[in-house]
Amino acid sequence: MLEELLLLKINSVGQLSAVDFFFAMLIVVSIVVFVFSIYESNFAEIENVRVFEGLESKANGVIDALVLRPGIPSNWECRDLNSVRLFGLVYEPFVIDLNKMNRFDSVDYNSLKNGLGLHGNEFYFLLRRDSEVLFEIGSSSNPNSNYSVGVERVVDFNGSNALLQVMVFE
Repeated sequence: MLEELLLLKINSVGQLSAVDFFFAMLIVVSIVVFVFSIYESNFAEIENVRVFEGLESKANGVIDALVLRPGIPSNWECRDLNSVRLFGLVYEPFVIDLNKMNRFDSVDYNSLKNGLGLHGNEFYFLLRRDSEVLFEIGSSSNPNSNYSVGVERVVDFNGSNALLQVMVFE
């Protein structure tokens, strides 16, 4: 009889330990699933920010090259496009050179895209004064893009202020 009681007591202790272990594992698994789901939602947001910042950097680089430098070579508008290393639209910072602007407008879209360092991206270029569109290249919308970033600078165009906008699409 004593042996049976000891055996019964040992089995109930083992059974209690198995139930404790099951609940402990349930809690651990729940915590792991919760942490992983939080990580996944934050990872997607971090990826969105990374893509946006990359596009913003490209857009700022493009617009700064166009409005701060005359280009390389500085008289690129008079030369063969194969010799152009960098497009620039100004003869001094923020003052648009009409000859450069006309030449820039005559270059085909893909050559401009490559010359601006936008391989794998699309872009939109707009120079306007008030509501008057002076020059426009590309499309202001891209249905194949999930991300777009636009930047703008005020420039001098023929003696009056104009707004230059560049939009880059992923």
